[in-house]
Amino acid sequence: MDALQFQSQRIGDAFVRAITRYEMPQVPVHVALFRPKLDVHFHLNGNRRVDGARNYVSEDNGWTPYVESLRVFEVPGDHDGMVLEPNVRVLVASLRRSIDDAELRFTSQPGHASASAVSAAAAR
Repeated sequence: MDALQFQSQRIGDAFVRAITRYEMPQVPVHVALFRPKLDVHFHLNGNRRVDGARNYVSEDNGWTPYVESLRVFEVPGDHDGMVLEPNVRVLVASLRRSIDDAELRFTSQPGHASASAVSAAAAR
């Protein structure tokens, strides 16, 4: 084993040790998840699903227990192809909707100026 392989192995081992010890905290954030359609090959009891590589898959990619709220946007393509033409157009439209919704929620809270009011004040 050469020095580069040895270093890669050490980094990999450290990653595995860290990931098994890490406890993800719940955080009070609203999350938008953009993902391709699930590649479900097997439906098991308990509403569990398995993909072609025999990995468990879920609608929320496991995020729900850790965030205040989660919206899932299903976009065309796969993990790599969803950011390429023509799929990226659907991704961008979904992202725009998500940002618009977040801005509306934020500006409708008491004590927060609307985006148009802020823009008008900055123009003066």
